[in-house]
Order: sequence, then structure tokens, then C-alpha cells
Amino acid sequence: MPLSGVTNLTQALAFLNHKKTWKGIDVAGLSPRFEIRNRRQTRAVFFDGAEFELAFDSCEILVCGRTLKMKEIELELKRGAAEKLDALSTLLSCESGLEAMRFSKVKTACALLELWGKK
Repeated sequence: MPLSGVTNLTQALAFLNHKKTWKGIDVAGLSPRFEIRNRRQTRAVFFDGAEFELAFDSCEILVCGRTLKMKEIELELKRGAAEKLDALSTLLSCESGLEAMRFSKVKTACALLELWGKK
């Protein structure tokens, strides 16, 4: 649910705290359960007639007073057939020895939240 004029977490919390309720939901006193800090560099990649964005992320996931640092390479299909994404992903995995993962930083943060004890 987009918030009008909000571009970051601080603005979102201020907007919701000011509203007290939003779309019938009590939002007073909301606080984040985790934080994700990410630095990203991107490159355009062309492969077999398709266009991709290759993103190199260096991130920290802060949960329950602890920090997990991780690096991630993300591949996004911009134009072309979905099969090209699978082909390039397979090629990159074979050439680099890296394994393709299919879960997000948010899912990782949620798993850490459960593992490290705050629900």
C-alpha cells in the first residue's frame, strides 16, 4: 500500500504516527522489526538477444540487535524471453561456482527475526 510522498522508512513512520490510523488499521506506535542497509552497483548485460540488469549488493541486515553482512549478485530480466533469464543464470552459476538463490533480503530478515527470537 503506497504512502503519498513517502520515500524512506523515517518518512513512513512519521506519516503513520501522525495518522494514528490508516485505511482502518491502528498504526500508532509502529516500529520496524528489522533494517536492511544496502549499497548497490548495477551493470547492463546483453545475452542471447535479451537485456538484463546485473546488480552487485553489499548489505547489512539488522535484527534483534545483531547484524548479518552479506553480498549478493542479483540478475533481473529487463527485455526478452524468461527462458533467457534461466539460461544466463545457469551459465553464471556454472562459470562462477556460485549457487542461484530464490529468496529476498526481506525473507532473510524475517527468517533471522524468527531465529534470533523477536516475533
